[in-house]
Amino acid sequence: MTDLSSNFTRGGATMFYSSEECCDDELNTHDVQLEKELEELRHAHESEHVAHEEERHAQEEKIAHMQ
Repeated sequence: MTDLSSNFTRGGATMFYSSEECCDDELNTHDVQLEKELEELRHAHESEHVAHEEERHAQEEKIAHMQ
């Protein structure tokens, strides 16, 4: 028999889940959240890398002009 004790309201409709479905749904939601966070970290890392490269290039140009 399916356990209908777990329910969630989404878009105004109450949806009933078995305990297993509830856990799967929560894990899928968590996976999506982690993927988004990972993508944000990758983007931040790439932006930091680009800024570092731009700063290094500017310093190299400054040194070249001094010589």
